[in-house]
Amino acid sequence: MQLATLFPGGHVHAFEPEPSTFSELARRTAAKNNVTAWNLALGGVDGKAKLRVSSGPYGGTTSSSLLVPKEHLTELPEVRFDSEVFVEQGTLSSWARENGARRHAHS
Repeated sequence: MQLATLFPGGHVHAFEPEPSTFSELARRTAAKNNVTAWNLALGGVDGKAKLRVSSGPYGGTTSSSLLVPKEHLTELPEVRFDSEVFVEQGTLSSWARENGARRHAHS
């Protein structure tokens, strides 16, 4: 989390909907007091969303997407989307309201 290191006086909110990737994110950021990891997809509506989970030679789930893959399948045919998982999705506005986030003025 370079942002957390570059801005030690700030707070980073990291959003990751894919369960195994979120676990890794939470593990890597556990010791950082200025990072909060959220197991949440940000999107246009609140509720459950279908996440297409990627796999392939690049390791992990680096291309997982809420969107149906199109050009990605042509440009990187070695990346597959063989599984799907339903994840929590929320709008940024709903998340901000529920978590008391507010806009800060910049000087």
